[in-house]
Amino acid sequence: MKEILVKQKPKLHNVTDLTDKDRILRAILIERSRAKPQQIIPELKSLNIGIKPTREETKRRITKRLKHRLASGMIEEAKRLLSKGVSKEKMEYFGLEYKFVSQYVEGKLNYNDMFQKLNSAIHSFAKRQMTWFRKMEKEGVVINWFPTDSYPEIRKFVKSLLSNAESLPD
Repeated sequence: MKEILVKQKPKLHNVTDLTDKDRILRAILIERSRAKPQQIIPELKSLNIGIKPTREETKRRITKRLKHRLASGMIEEAKRLLSKGVSKEKMEYFGLEYKFVSQYVEGKLNYNDMFQKLNSAIHSFAKRQMTWFRKMEKEGVVINWFPTDSYPEIRKFVKSLLSNAESLPD
């Protein structure tokens, strides 16, 4: 595969692309996509609906969900994966939960520290998601936000848009 990549791109910018099979393959695919003439992608129109609970509700739900996942076998699952030879690095790739739970299973964190660090990391991730949505809105993406448990209102909103679809511009 290295030969294919070097043939496609003799002057490699990043020689680390030659050290890992996945990186080599990804670099080949990127080069092939660049070699093809670019297709003109039509502008997409989308209806974006977001559910926006209060911050307190988000925090409460995150903590409740984490407690439920830990009580429902996540620790045992992490133990099984590690015992089957899944590496610590691979566990971190699976997500925040597996990163911290595997550290707990390996004895690097006690249960309380694991829970607190994981809970904090998930809260931070949720904050970054909301920042991402605000960025989308600043870039012109319209997100129709609704409070939690407003599914009847969302349904009514979508139905009204669909019934007025004939009058919408193409």
